[in-house]
Amino acid sequence: MEITKVKDFVIRKGTDAVHTAELTPVVKSLVTLIGTFLLMNPFVTGKLSPFAVSLTAASSATNAFWSGAGGIIGAFFFFDDTDSIKYCACLLFCILVRNIYERYLPEEAHLTAMGINSFSSVFLVGNAINIATGFGFEAFFSVLFESLLCCAGAMLFTSSAELVWGNKDVSRFSTAETVTVLLTVNIILMPFYKYKLLAFSPITAVFAFLILLFARLRGSSGGALCGICAGTVSGLSSEVGFVSVGYALSGLLSGEFSRKGKAWCIGGYIVPLTVCAFADGTLNSYMAIFEGIVACAVFALIPDRLYDKLSEKVNVPFTTRTVSENSYLLTRKIHEASDA
Repeated sequence: MEITKVKDFVIRKGTDAVHTAELTPVVKSLVTLIGTFLLMNPFVTGKLSPFAVSLTAASSATNAFWSGAGGIIGAFFFFDDTDSIKYCACLLFCILVRNIYERYLPEEAHLTAMGINSFSSVFLVGNAINIATGFGFEAFFSVLFESLLCCAGAMLFTSSAELVWGNKDVSRFSTAETVTVLLTVNIILMPFYKYKLLAFSPITAVFAFLILLFARLRGSSGGALCGICAGTVSGLSSEVGFVSVGYALSGLLSGEFSRKGKAWCIGGYIVPLTVCAFADGTLNSYMAIFEGIVACAVFALIPDRLYDKLSEKVNVPFTTRTVSENSYLLTRKIHEASDA
């Protein structure tokens, strides 16, 4: 395996597969700081930023400081006084508890402790502010919802980091691992969703292109998985409504029709999305159609040979699949014979 080092990046190059990349500690710290700052942008229902605390909880001990610094800067940049204090307190509480359990708990208990830490950081601080400002049940359930998202996000980021910075080939990712990485990518992109050009959202167009790309590379399963992830994350913004369901349907159908060519793949994406957009009947849903058309145009302009080359890199070779399937069939036949 050839290892190429470019300044702070170390990229592993395989001869027959795509390997994930590794970053040196300096670049990891910088990426963590910028990532937490961006995730502090409130895109969940337009008011909440649970995933910034999630990233801090999931960061390594050396990166937790930089993650917290990025989150605190983002809190004062994106929020008013009360909310900025809330998220600063959440981040500081999270870092403090992390230092405690990393020092006194065994390593095998760190993952569980991280999940509890990410949940309790938002839950305890949020409800303390809720009580101080006059307790309300609506605010309580809002804090509970954000706490659950924070915990789920921390687990997601931890699993995704192990995959992205690890040595496993992309072609060997299981369905669950693919979903983990796709959800992480969508969450990272979602803070940019609110930035639009005359009601046009570039990030939604990126989502549409990713759905088409996975449909082309991995068929109906790849398109549906990417569509579900995009719909789930965009649905958290509460701005797309019924169109979030359309992403999953579009991914499924575009992947199913991708074997027949680009035109069928594009048609499989646009038709269900258009139906869902008109069922929703809002400006954002109508713009999703236009954003999908832009993504389809880019998708159509890319030569097929590039898709074929990429498909060879990210999919398990046919011979490997055949051997695996034959082994499974042989094992099943042996069990059936033994039962008889």
